[in-house]
Parts: sequence; structure tokens; C-alpha cells
Amino acid sequence: MSQRTRAALAHHGIKDPGHRSHQLTATDVVRADLIVAFERDHVDYVRRIHPEGATKTATIRYLVATLGNGSRPLADRVAALRLDGVEIGDAEAVVDPAGGDEQTFIDCAVEVSELVDHLLDRL
Repeated sequence: MSQRTRAALAHHGIKDPGHRSHQLTATDVVRADLIVAFERDHVDYVRRIHPEGATKTATIRYLVATLGNGSRPLADRVAALRLDGVEIGDAEAVVDPAGGDEQTFIDCAVEVSELVDHLLDRL
């Protein structure tokens, strides 16, 4: 991860010096109940490369706005959203801080942290 990402995580007291990312695999998709993306390009990637995951993939903003807390099981609530047909707009995206300064990354980390808290309440 970039040094700016590391600094943004450190701002939240998170350290992960051994972090390694990997591309989403078919096994990841099968195992997932929900695939949470940050922007339209991420959702489009899943729809294109892993179409079997399209019905359970959306941006975190969209999920926070639509998933609801309900008493129904998560799989039922996700299915009801019909995510494979949802058009993701700019308002549903977390803006990628790439190219920004360290403060831009910190601001993004704060935003993501808040969205994760809201999403956890719905899960």
C-alpha cells in the first residue's frame, strides 16, 4: 500500500505492515454474502469478470442508503435490492484519493470509517 494510505490508516490507529492485496477470485465471489465496492468501476469489474457476483455487489454508499436494518436475513435483503440492475452514479461512490496529498487520504479514511460503521449497523 502507498505511504499516504499507511498514514491515513495510522491516523485511525491501524497498522498493517504485512498487508498484501489480491485480485478478486471466483472463490472469493462464491464465499461472499456481499461484495462491497467503493466506486462504479469496482462494481463494473465484478459484473464483467465475475457476473455470478453481480447480484451481491454494490458500493458501500448505496448499501448504507438502501440495505435497511430489517429482521429478514441478509441474503434476502440483498436479493431484494436486485443489485445486478442498479446503475451506480457518482453520488454512490467514495472518491478515490489517488494523486491527493496525505490529508486527502486521511479525509478518505475518515469517510470510509464512517460508512463502514453505518454498514455494520445494517448487517
